[in-house]
Amino acid sequence: MRAGRIVLSLFFVLLLVSACSNLTDEKIDQSPSSTKEELFPPEKKASIFINNQAYPMEKGGYQWERKKGSQVEIVTTDHASINQMAEKIEPIRVDAMEVLSIRFEDEPNYELHLWNETGREQEISVENNQFTAPVEKGIYVYEVFATWENGERSFAFVLEIQ
Repeated sequence: MRAGRIVLSLFFVLLLVSACSNLTDEKIDQSPSSTKEELFPPEKKASIFINNQAYPMEKGGYQWERKKGSQVEIVTTDHASINQMAEKIEPIRVDAMEVLSIRFEDEPNYELHLWNETGREQEISVENNQFTAPVEKGIYVYEVFATWENGERSFAFVLEIQ
């Protein structure tokens, strides 16, 4: 009788170990790389182009949301201000009145803002993804605030007018 209980116990232990290993295999098969699920939050890239030379913008804070079944998942970051970011960004040297292009890996709606030491100073006009550098020499800090269907992100860059 005792030997029967031991055999039965071993059978249940083996069954449990087998079931757990199958669950692990299922989790591996459900990974984003195997299901081609998009990265969340998505990586969005933006660049400034001057004479066909690309200068990546510094990524700032973001907020993204997505539906997961009947729930909505929201991811938000608290990032340094644009001025704090600008302290660590190497300025792009450009000539006064030079035409610059803004490009994204996809097509969000966006606004371009010039910053001063206290915050946003003014919105800059952008037509066909292009804007003109300022006339006066100096350092200029910019924010691009982009919105997509399921999220938003800010980007920063700094111009030095020679």
